[in-house]
Order: sequence, then C-alpha cells, then structure tokens
Amino acid sequence: AIVAAIKEAEHRTSGEIRIYVEGRCYLVNPVHRAMEIFAELRMDKTAERNAVLLYIAMKDRQLAIYGDAGIHDKVGTAFWNDQ
Repeated sequence: AIVAAIKEAEHRTSGEIRIYVEGRCYLVNPVHRAMEIFAELRMDKTAERNAVLLYIAMKDRQLAIYGDAGIHDKVGTAFWNDQ
C-alpha cells in the first residue's frame, strides 16, 4: 500500500519520494540524520530540486520529513512547522 501511494503521488507530480527506515537514529536529531541520508542518496540532484525523504528510526520512535529546496520554495516554512 505504501509503495502504491508513493507511485501515485510521483505520477501526479515531478517530485521524487523515498522512505528510509532504520532501527536507531545515529544522530541526536532525526532531521539531521534525514539530511545526511538525503545527501548520501543524492536526492538533491533532481532537476527541480523537489525530492522528499521520509526518515523513520523504528526503535527510537523518531520521524523526520526532509524536502529539498524546490519543495520548500513552494510550500514555505509554515508548512514544515505545521506537519
């Protein structure tokens, strides 16, 4: 169901969506870990800089959503703070 939802969302937009799951967050802040993984996966190389990473650390029960500059420019800071 998750894969199907991602595919559907990607068909409706030009963006790229990925989910990264690991047991523990190896940094204090899950957003910083998401940023690290985002770079490792080279998600910042999309043509429109509109990729989004959903990071989940299962054992730590931590979650972060990290979007590239193109997404941020469209939705703004308030969107990320409200989520």
